[in-house]
Amino acid sequence: MLRQFSITSRIFFLLGMIALFVLALMGTFYFNITKIRDLAVRETQNASFQGEMNKIQLATHSMALALGEKLQGIAEKEERFALIRQTVEPIRFEEDLSGYFFVFEDTVNIAHPPMPEWQGEDMADLRDENGVYYVRELHLRARGGGGFVEYSFHKPQMGEQPKLGYAEMIPHTPYWIGTGVYLDNVEREGERIESAITRQVKSDMFAIFIIISIAFTTLILLCIAMVKSIILPIREATEAAGRLARGDLDVSLNESGRDEASRMQAALNVMVKTLRHDIEEIQAKTREAEKEARAAEEALEQLEKARRESLLQTAKHLESMRKLTMAVAHQLRNPATVIGGLARLMLKRRENREKHSEYLEGIISSAERIEKIIQVVKAHNSIRLEEVQEVDLPVLIREVRDLADQKADQLSRKIEWSIEVEPLKVSMDTRLMIQALTEVLCNALESCEGESCPIKIAAFRRNNSLMIEISDKGKGIPEGDLPYVFDPFFTTKAVGVGAGLPLVNRIIQEHEGVVTIESQLLKGTKVKIQLPMVDGFHRADDTGEG
Repeated sequence: MLRQFSITSRIFFLLGMIALFVLALMGTFYFNITKIRDLAVRETQNASFQGEMNKIQLATHSMALALGEKLQGIAEKEERFALIRQTVEPIRFEEDLSGYFFVFEDTVNIAHPPMPEWQGEDMADLRDENGVYYVRELHLRARGGGGFVEYSFHKPQMGEQPKLGYAEMIPHTPYWIGTGVYLDNVEREGERIESAITRQVKSDMFAIFIIISIAFTTLILLCIAMVKSIILPIREATEAAGRLARGDLDVSLNESGRDEASRMQAALNVMVKTLRHDIEEIQAKTREAEKEARAAEEALEQLEKARRESLLQTAKHLESMRKLTMAVAHQLRNPATVIGGLARLMLKRRENREKHSEYLEGIISSAERIEKIIQVVKAHNSIRLEEVQEVDLPVLIREVRDLADQKADQLSRKIEWSIEVEPLKVSMDTRLMIQALTEVLCNALESCEGESCPIKIAAFRRNNSLMIEISDKGKGIPEGDLPYVFDPFFTTKAVGVGAGLPLVNRIIQEHEGVVTIESQLLKGTKVKIQLPMVDGFHRADDTGEG
């Protein structure tokens, strides 16, 4: 494939591939650095968050212990409240002084330095913008031995901000103390680290880009020099070869040098001498070959014409045989009807019935069999595709199943169905296909030796064909009979004319399909029908049955 392009194009294509490879490496490097940056930011934020948790837990625990020591020996509640407020009021932490301690008795505030007006208020129903009753939650965590609660709280000049609070009980008192930190400080720290890493990545990527640009420019200059040293001699040889191709044999190339181009020029000079000597012989052989090709084309045309005439004669012969069969059936029907009718009339007379009843009944039975054979012949010869239409395959199988159930009721049997049908829409003569499938199912039902008859129907697409498989577990067909089951009038039944499977075969042939049978004695029979569906396949909305 590469020889479809010039050497110059291939060299510069290679340069382009190298450039793409380098760009891909740079992109991968940048992508990985970005992932590392994001990981560092996340880990830093997680570490900062954990640090904030440890910090407020330690601070709250220390303050709780200190307050517990101070409150021992003080019995008056107001004196206790005053001592608590005096202790926590001046304490502030965080760079923006947003950290402080607050103290509650149950959900009633005792001390809240930023909001002294809340002192003495029951704040159980206080909740944030997300519906979190944070005072209740902190109270529950404190009574449970200490714990954290995330909620939103107003931050001066910042509005509602997410906050992490911690609370625990003050030892030997009914009071609990809590504090919290605003999480926007953690987010800002992450943004600062992300910004620093991003600046460093951009600086490194710019340096790498400058180095690669210099190296690639040098590589391009070297490639240009190599192209000139290789392409110019090859171009001279190529032009000479083009002149030879146009029939100009007055070509002479300089063979000086020891490289591949010089050897190619020497080979071209030898080729010119050879062409001059052989050109007339080549032209003569070409003319002879053209003559033989024309003769071959004429022979093919004659062969195709003979094939078409043969097909036409075969079709005419088959049509003549069909008409002859129909005519014979028609001619036989009238005598058979007359023979049967007269035998019945004779059988009605008492003296004939007593003397010749056995013979007359035999005549009637034979006449009826002749009439049945005639009907089978006419039915077989009259099979033609009439109305090909699109049909839902699951609906078709469901209708065939219902007909088989009716037949089973007549035989006092019950069919155990196993049906696997793909939801397809297919084109076929629905009437004929129902007739063929029903005949196969009736044969399966009749081969069943018990009251319960397991029958499986599978219909699915295989490449561009529709496959319909019908299996039973009946008595099966002897191996010696299998080659003849599609022959008209072949039957193993005591009563019957052997019309069922030949009729099925005829219908499938009309659909340009193939039907085959696999069977084992006492194990069952499988009938496989393959129909071409090149233009008639697409999915149906019906999900089918299983």
